[in-house]
Amino acid sequence: MLMFATNDQLLKNAIDDLGKYVDLKDLGEPRYILGIQVNHDKKEQKIKREQKITLNQRKQIDDILKTFHMEDCKAVKTPMDVSQWKQSLARATESKQATNCPDVPYQSLMGHLMYLVQGTRPDIAFATNYRLWW
Repeated sequence: MLMFATNDQLLKNAIDDLGKYVDLKDLGEPRYILGIQVNHDKKEQKIKREQKITLNQRKQIDDILKTFHMEDCKAVKTPMDVSQWKQSLARATESKQATNCPDVPYQSLMGHLMYLVQGTRPDIAFATNYRLWW
């Protein structure tokens, strides 16, 4: 179980209260949660007396690129450019792109991308959902 609070005393009180009912073990600051990396900015904490926590899925993104042999792919901007979207739609419709690629594990790739969208990458939601149409 992860617990967060706005200050240390509030967190300690919550842990003590919960500890009356169940056995608790403090494992320290988390590094990964369900494949999501948790970064604690200690430098920021010393300067402002508050801790900055950021989340990312860089390792999972790298693993997806390796799994689907896309390590050398080129990045595109998101949100998706409308003109690019219309051109892509026209090309896909003309070539029936989705039915001509039976060897591509398309559903698996889309599942991986949806997990990223739900975790830390809502910025790729439109482009991912657009690709789900195929």
